[in-house]
Amino acid sequence: MRPRWMLVLVLAALLGCGRGNPPRWLSLAVGFEPELASIEGAWARPWPLPFSPDSAELDAAFVEREGSLWLRTGFGSEAWRKAPLPGHWTLPYPATRGPGRAPDGVPRERLILLVDGVERELERGTARRADGIGLDPGTFTTGALGRIGVCLEGNEPPPGGTFLRAVSLGERVAADGSWRVVGNRFSGLGFPLWPGMRYVREVTLPPGASLRVATTVDNAVAVTADASAPPPVRFRILLDGIPLLDAEQTSGVHGGCVWRSIDLPRGGVRQARLEFEVLSKGFAYTAFLAPAIVPARVGTAAARPWGDTRPDIVVFLADTFRADNMTSYGGTLGLTQHLDAFARRARFFPRTWSVGTFTLPTHSTMFTGLFPRQCAADDMARALPSELETIAEFLRARGYRTGAVTDSVVVSQRYGLDQGFEWFDESRQDLDATLARTREFLDADDGRPVFLWVQTYRVHRPYHVSPATIASHGARLGLDGTEDADALDRELAALSEHGAVQGVAGDEARALVAAIERIYRGGAVDLDRGFGTFLADLETRSWFENGYLVFTSDHGEAFYEHDELYHSGSVYEEQVRVPLLIGGRGLDPVRIPFAASLVDLPPTFAQMAGFASPAEFLGTSLLTLDRERPVFAFECASAPRPSTVAMVEGTHKLLALESAFAGTGGAPLSAFDLADDPVEQHDRIDVAWRNELWLRLFPSVRGLMIPRVGADAARIGTAERAELEALGYAGTEDDE
Repeated sequence: MRPRWMLVLVLAALLGCGRGNPPRWLSLAVGFEPELASIEGAWARPWPLPFSPDSAELDAAFVEREGSLWLRTGFGSEAWRKAPLPGHWTLPYPATRGPGRAPDGVPRERLILLVDGVERELERGTARRADGIGLDPGTFTTGALGRIGVCLEGNEPPPGGTFLRAVSLGERVAADGSWRVVGNRFSGLGFPLWPGMRYVREVTLPPGASLRVATTVDNAVAVTADASAPPPVRFRILLDGIPLLDAEQTSGVHGGCVWRSIDLPRGGVRQARLEFEVLSKGFAYTAFLAPAIVPARVGTAAARPWGDTRPDIVVFLADTFRADNMTSYGGTLGLTQHLDAFARRARFFPRTWSVGTFTLPTHSTMFTGLFPRQCAADDMARALPSELETIAEFLRARGYRTGAVTDSVVVSQRYGLDQGFEWFDESRQDLDATLARTREFLDADDGRPVFLWVQTYRVHRPYHVSPATIASHGARLGLDGTEDADALDRELAALSEHGAVQGVAGDEARALVAAIERIYRGGAVDLDRGFGTFLADLETRSWFENGYLVFTSDHGEAFYEHDELYHSGSVYEEQVRVPLLIGGRGLDPVRIPFAASLVDLPPTFAQMAGFASPAEFLGTSLLTLDRERPVFAFECASAPRPSTVAMVEGTHKLLALESAFAGTGGAPLSAFDLADDPVEQHDRIDVAWRNELWLRLFPSVRGLMIPRVGADAARIGTAERAELEALGYAGTEDDE
């Protein structure tokens, strides 16, 4: 839980540390208050929303309703188009993927029709009709094809009306009073300021200071007269009426962020008036993120003028990366020259287990130091509960600058994983773009030590291989560039539908799986190449003189070693064994023989930063790991599917159903000796050590399955579900 005294620590951190005259960092996110009236006034005029050729009659404006801000879209009866099903009609979807967070108990989206001058609000359709086709009468839904669908009695076209979508104003972070922007691509500490709005702030300026801020345009919700070419957004900052910044900012389809450092007038301490303003000819979700008054001269991470030697910490997480992609972990294909070179100079953990088999629960553990079931973020309809303290919150409260660059979808604010990050940039782009965003964050150094989380889906589905890898490794992997992983997957699914994956057609199925795996392995080469680029950039920054780099993955990937494909399945080694490398200040290259777990990362980060690990963090710091202890992994399957648990101690591993821990008479499903059988092909359920290990570890595992807090719902809509399905996660419910 977040300690109540965190604010004291934040204030202490703002005073700096070390020798000489300590600097001060003043966050301008503290004290911001949104003004609904001014927002509504700034957007009183209509704005065209050209989402499709037949939507010219749509217009939009911000409105206040029931204490929340809404993007209101008006439409006439002529906007409707007849759908094939009786009573069904569609309307161009006027607000795709807008960052919305309506008050508790209020729908995030609302559709209101004007029937004879009287408002009639339709219910959101959440289930199919009794016949399994279409919507129930009097309901609506927002579809994946950019249209609203409704069902009404009869065949007459619906009347005109209004579509409302909640627009997030953000939220106050209780620990220190900062305002948190909740965007679509960008979230973090700061304030939303849409075109036509102005925010005025009285501040005390210290001598020798700069204004550091990131100006962001979230084009995932931008609407313009030409959707393919959004007009530039103009950001203005004035100090006592004198312009400090007057700059236009353009962005592509993913939106954009520009980090800005503006030296403030020299002199002594004085009171000043800052004005922030945004201007644009089109609607855009814009914000000033991480706005702060910071020291004008910060030196380098290894040589701060005030003598701070706290280390920078960066985590490079390759989502879905099997340990055996690397030669260091037993791979034989020579795919990862850069990672293997780093392993030779790093603290190397050859026996590392994840805590789960898919991204949400494993990241929840790496952020909180609790196991997945304890976090209550253990299925795709849930988010990380805000009551839990994350490692990002822990470090930010102690003076760290916290940031994340992710490939979004799961590692996103919709799942609460932005919690504690001052700056959170999530966008599904290629690895080169991800690394460029990472460099921009590091370049915006403000003198504080950095905690940065970098996550990439480069080897996650949908698999693809670059031409460079085809040229360098195609012959070795049996790839010529014509392979299509999705097509192979469909062929395999067709075999499964006919019950032919096993048995007579087993050879055909195995050939398809082998072809899919070759594409996956090719992606590992591309991941390694990107890691090499990232490592070279850190070297140019002299990173390892005063910083740490951690490389790991959140889980592995299965290719029918145990009749499962991809991940989110049973906790066999191919899904839970991951690489773990730590390089940096004062760490000699050494092989650590003891079992490591992803739950060990939060206490490791705390020790790196020089702080005692909170009691809530259950793992052990990997910097001082000196003994063998059991490690655990949880499948976290949703009912009615049975969920498995792995218990590993030394070379002995037990698999059991979670249901076996409900009473006292349970028993494990399987037992393996990983020393003789590292790929778990020979179940030794009758070995003598089975019962002793089960009885000894049973109470611990049972305790790790008890939630510490209540569950929070993930904020997942139609567009987000489509992205999840593309990654292979199905069955997510819509909370709208």
